[in-house]
Amino acid sequence: MKVVVVENDSVDGSFRYLSHLQKRLPSNLLLINPGSLDQKFPERTDRIAFCRNLLLEQFDALAGSEAFDLVLMLDIAPETAAISVRCINRALELAPPDWSALTANHAAFYYDIWALRHSLWCPFDVSKLFHEQRSCHGEEFTRRVLIASRQIHLPAHLPPIAVDSAFAGAGLYRASVLDGCTYAGHDDLGFPICEHVKFHQSMRERGGMIYLQPCFVVSCRISQHALWGLEWIRFSLIFQLALMHLVFLWRRVVGASRRLRLMLGGSYD
Repeated sequence: MKVVVVENDSVDGSFRYLSHLQKRLPSNLLLINPGSLDQKFPERTDRIAFCRNLLLEQFDALAGSEAFDLVLMLDIAPETAAISVRCINRALELAPPDWSALTANHAAFYYDIWALRHSLWCPFDVSKLFHEQRSCHGEEFTRRVLIASRQIHLPAHLPPIAVDSAFAGAGLYRASVLDGCTYAGHDDLGFPICEHVKFHQSMRERGGMIYLQPCFVVSCRISQHALWGLEWIRFSLIFQLALMHLVFLWRRVVGASRRLRLMLGGSYD
C-alpha cells in the first residue's frame, strides 16, 4: 500500500503532523507540498484540480495500473472521519460487476450536490444555476430549492445508484480506468466547476461506470455542507404543519356550514 498526500496552504498544523508521520513511515507515505498556489491559480476550483492532478501524476510515476488494482481518492477532512477498511470492503462486496468508480455516502445526508450529476436527481450544475437565479428569487429560497432539496438521506441498504458524477469526500477507483483522466476546475466555457465533474466525464467517455454506493458510509456526522438539508427538512415540516392547520380549519368551516343548513331546514348530501 502506498499513501500519497498533497497538502496546500493548511493553517491547522496538518503539514507539521504529516511531516512527522512521513518520517515514521518513509516507505509508505509520500507527502507533496506544491507551495502557495493562490497567485498561480486565483480560482479555488483550479487549485483543487491542480492538486488532484498531482496525485494522478504520482500514481503514474509509481507504475500506475501495473502496480495497483485500486485507488482511493480521499479528502482528509471531518467528512471522511468514519472511513475504515471494513467500510471499503463492504462497498466492494456490494458493488455491481461493471463498476469503475464507487463514491461515498454519509449516514445523515448526501451533501455533495456540487459534484453530483444524475439524470433525475441533479442533471445540471447547481452552483452555476444558483448564481443565476438568486438575484431573481432571493438567496435563501434559491438555496433551499436548488441545493437543500437534493441533500437527501440515502439509507445504507439501498442498491448502488448509477451516476455521471459524485464524490462526497471519497471515491474508490479501479486503477485501470484512471489512464487519460484528468481534473479540471473550469468547464469548456470558462465557468468554475467542481473538479470531479470533468474527471468523471472523461472516465465515462472511456466507457467507465460510476456508482454512488450507499453502503460506502464515510461519516456518521452531519457535514457543515449538509446543514442546508436540515433547513429543507425544517421548511418541509413548517409547510406540512401549515397545510394540516388549513385542512383543520376547512373541516371546521364545512362542519359549521352543514349545521347552519340543518338549523335553517336545508339538506346536504
